[in-house]
Amino acid sequence: MKRPFLLVLDATSKIPVGLLTSVNFGELGDFNGCLDTESIDGSITARYCLGTLPASALQNLTSLSGQVYVYKGRHVGYTQKPVRIQSALCQTKEDLSPPLTNSAIATIAILSFFVFILLASTAYDLYCQFYGNAKPSTILVAFSVYSNAHKLFKINKNSTELSCLNGIRVLSMLWVIIGHVYTAYFIVYPVVNYNDIITWANSFSSMTYASGTLSVDTFFVVGGTLVVYIFIKARSSGVKFNIFQFYIHRYLRLTPALAAALLVSATLLEYMGSGPRWNYAKSFRAGLLRQTWYLNVDMQLYVLSPLILLPLVKYPKLGISLVASSILAALVTSFYISYDRQLGGIITDMVNGYEGTQDYMTYYYNLTHMRAAPWLIGALLGYVLAKIKFEGNTYLKPKLNKVLVIAIWAVCFATIITCVYGGHSTLRGPGYDRIGNAFYISLLRPAWGICIAWIIYACVVGYGGPVNWLLSLPIYQVLNRFTYSVYIVHYPIIVMIGFAAKRGAYSFWGLYMISYGVAFLWILAFESPMVILEKLIFKGGSKISHNGKPANNGRNEVHASSP
Repeated sequence: MKRPFLLVLDATSKIPVGLLTSVNFGELGDFNGCLDTESIDGSITARYCLGTLPASALQNLTSLSGQVYVYKGRHVGYTQKPVRIQSALCQTKEDLSPPLTNSAIATIAILSFFVFILLASTAYDLYCQFYGNAKPSTILVAFSVYSNAHKLFKINKNSTELSCLNGIRVLSMLWVIIGHVYTAYFIVYPVVNYNDIITWANSFSSMTYASGTLSVDTFFVVGGTLVVYIFIKARSSGVKFNIFQFYIHRYLRLTPALAAALLVSATLLEYMGSGPRWNYAKSFRAGLLRQTWYLNVDMQLYVLSPLILLPLVKYPKLGISLVASSILAALVTSFYISYDRQLGGIITDMVNGYEGTQDYMTYYYNLTHMRAAPWLIGALLGYVLAKIKFEGNTYLKPKLNKVLVIAIWAVCFATIITCVYGGHSTLRGPGYDRIGNAFYISLLRPAWGICIAWIIYACVVGYGGPVNWLLSLPIYQVLNRFTYSVYIVHYPIIVMIGFAAKRGAYSFWGLYMISYGVAFLWILAFESPMVILEKLIFKGGSKISHNGKPANNGRNEVHASSP
């Protein structure tokens, strides 16, 4: 048997390569080798600890993690100064299998109940489909994996569906996940090249990822479009507005999947992994669903939407004026707050540091009234499309010659490129441009929203060409049904895999596909059954979404709320 002292040296982190040049903090030692080390008689066991190294100590080339031995409750062996070791960041072999708490047991019981319901409903459905003569009860097959999976992958044709939205939402979700993966690289993963990351963040190409936050504004545009579009569709069909069903529909469709993710994250996280940084994951529990800030903003806009929906239908000029003035108010407010708080417009700008990023998120990024402009632009678009589709309004669908259409598309693409890459050379660096940043923050997202609105409009009225073909591919209809659950589960997966990593590496496409796999289970357990149950609650509600009844099987409206 090898001597324990040699195992200690072998498992302990060493001075990593590139410590001074690349700022390599990703050398974590051998986590499993450390915890498996013990004395020959078993009386002394190892504890893996992470240490905090002061920046001033870099010149001493001291190792970044140490190994501590425990004997009868006393520390023996060694630690490596000036490394500061906190007991909260130490783990023993026993910590890898913690006992189940009462809340964890309760969560497992709840999930087991859902599994039982899924199996029972599926078994009943299969029996009725292949052996029974009677038509199966709708409520008893609500949780059938067989039927719900069949619906999930079925391609439907609907003349009133805005099919281009499927591709827009799927591609936008891809951009969201890319952005979150790169964000996690800064926060979660053990990185071996911090210096390279900072160099990359200052590069022009980094704007492709940093501007991924614009995908959220795409979802705002889509959300506003669908709220107004489906509302007018319902009114044109003679359905009276019921505000109770209007609100309860949204709540029922969004809550189960979110509540399940919250429950699992709060109670079962510590049992889902292990690694050198896993204690960070447990303390990070409150941030596992940090991406759901969007649901808060979108829900508030949805709650307030009747203030413009009813005027748009009964008093169109007043309604349009309300929407337009609200857009202007959002722009002015964003400019004033950005100027007053001296916010930075580009989140990868390292000049303002962590506090600058927090101010940006607190005073602008996460606030409903600051982010309302793209949603309101979408609301105007929804009104225009509904008038064209359901009332045959020809004034809102003018005949444009090819030259003008090409020119508009050229301006649109140029604006999109400017939104993604603009400001990199002018708003970064040691000199802070207060007015420039204020204009950038207040105008960037509305400009993006207008471009997305044009793309949707052009695709719907016949000016989309190859763009409409690409965005309307049938595969997007299927993938779009995954969007909400992917949005809910992808960030916890990124965080858990990151904190469990024992080496500084990750794979975006692997995380992306895992998110879709988990989302598939989430849909079958918490989304699809609710669509069926909601139809039963509101009796035949599959026709009109905004009377509390899901249109297009509830997919169009709910997935407006999914970045």
